[in-house]
Amino acid sequence: MNTPVYSKDIFYFKQFAIKQDKCPLRVGTDAVLLGSWSNFNGAERILDIGCGTGVISLMLAQRHSAFIKGVDINPIVLEQAQENYSNSPWGERLRSRHISVQELSLTGQKFDGIACNPPFFTGCLHSSQKDKAIARHSDLVLPLDELFLSVNNLLSCQGKFSLILPSELFERAVKEGRKNDLYLTRLTWVKTLVCKPAKRILMEFSKEESPLVEDEISIQQISPGQFSPEYQKLIGNYFLDKEERVALVEGKKPCPQSLNPSQSAQTTVS
Repeated sequence: MNTPVYSKDIFYFKQFAIKQDKCPLRVGTDAVLLGSWSNFNGAERILDIGCGTGVISLMLAQRHSAFIKGVDINPIVLEQAQENYSNSPWGERLRSRHISVQELSLTGQKFDGIACNPPFFTGCLHSSQKDKAIARHSDLVLPLDELFLSVNNLLSCQGKFSLILPSELFERAVKEGRKNDLYLTRLTWVKTLVCKPAKRILMEFSKEESPLVEDEISIQQISPGQFSPEYQKLIGNYFLDKEERVALVEGKKPCPQSLNPSQSAQTTVS
């Protein structure tokens, strides 16, 4: 068996890997934050809206035993997500579907956990690459009001909905939630540096009101490139440490199942 080469087209985690050469947007900090922060304990069915590479689905599959469905409107992206699903240790309970969340919300399906890293750029110059523009701009695909309306139809009575947004959309998200009987129950303000204002917000909504649990996290400490202890704790079960990365490149560490180049994925987009 050939040793996989460390490549920009594959993002390596401790227990799985993400092939991303066909995806307009690759694995980024927002997806990693949401995947590691979302808490769907006890969920039997989880939905990943706009699944892209499938990274959030796989992070959730590592922690939860639920059936997980990823949906996206880009069929090429979905093929790659399903390939990543199939090549992971949890492929038997991961599925993808080519459908918009607006359409899915009319099917009567219910989920105990819903995660979404939505496109949130509005009023900006759209990328000349159509797929990348769609993945980034909410006004092209998934306005916030339609997202919350769809989630209200899809979420079970005791379910949880988590998403990540720019901090300036906080009030709007809370407003849209209330319009759809979804209440903010958990909130984390995300800073890039300890000394900087929050750039992102991690939000959890529920159909049941409860006291808000609020905190903050800094990705890096004062020096850029130096991860904070709280961020390292959050991602610790997912990211390879320095020694593991070196060992992987040198072929000294067994690769995650999805890195095996001799393994062909069975892609089923349903």
